[in-house]
Amino acid sequence: TQESILHLIIIYAISENVSKKYMKTNKKTTTEIKSFYQNKEVVKIYDNKRFSGYGGKYVDNIETDSILRYVKNFNSMLELGSGTGRLTRFLIDQVSDLVCLDASIEMLKLLKKKVKVKKTVNQSIFDKIKVSRKFDAITALRFFDHFSMSDQNKIIKNAFPIMKKNGIFIYSALNSKSSESVLSTFFYFSKTNYFYSYEEYKKMFLKN
Repeated sequence: TQESILHLIIIYAISENVSKKYMKTNKKTTTEIKSFYQNKEVVKIYDNKRFSGYGGKYVDNIETDSILRYVKNFNSMLELGSGTGRLTRFLIDQVSDLVCLDASIEMLKLLKKKVKVKKTVNQSIFDKIKVSRKFDAITALRFFDHFSMSDQNKIIKNAFPIMKKNGIFIYSALNSKSSESVLSTFFYFSKTNYFYSYEEYKKMFLKN
């Protein structure tokens, strides 16, 4: 529809404002990604550049709703790549035991100024996760997009052991067979993010 196409154009136009200035036009290593989000200037302008104004707020609502519609009756949840708290600000009122994990201490500093979250963990998702309990659910908003399928698989393997039996993993990902994928080729965004098919994501989860 025209509305969905407009939505996609807004996403990529906004993404370019922040990313193009600070990142090279190719896929990033995990070290480069961490360095990017540790940049104090990036963190300072992150929310305003991407999610302010009509277009930014529209994108923010669409993306957060893609996760929140599945958040129901969880006592405990781990949020991966919580960033500045786009999703956290909603989860905090829905989940009694919420833990936010991010590799960027600068992002977590801003998060804690915006949201009264009790527990944060500053570490790489590729290291053993430093928590002493298991969770009803694990979630991530526009976090997996940064990583290759190989790295995404490593994240899943690392996270599954701290999820309770019959727990739920809720996350957003970029679909290579979507109109979003086609449109993204005209923007900088597609050069720094990964798109995979539903079948590839499904296969990754099933083998874990």
